[in-house]
Amino acid sequence: MGECLANLFKPIQLQVEISEDLHNALQSYLESNPGCSQTRVFSAATALFLMQNGASDRSVNRTYIDALFGYED
Repeated sequence: MGECLANLFKPIQLQVEISEDLHNALQSYLESNPGCSQTRVFSAATALFLMQNGASDRSVNRTYIDALFGYED
């Protein structure tokens, strides 16, 4: 991760409950896409949800793009 992105990306741990079906689908996706991570999927999904629901903060947009293209890994 580049130094600029490292300064923007301050990770926190998040514990969530998801359905077993969703978990199985996620695990299957991650197994077939080794370049992707659970963190990357959740970051992209959360940022996309926020953007679709009115978030106008540029950092949310940047998080989505970075997660989508794997820049945070």
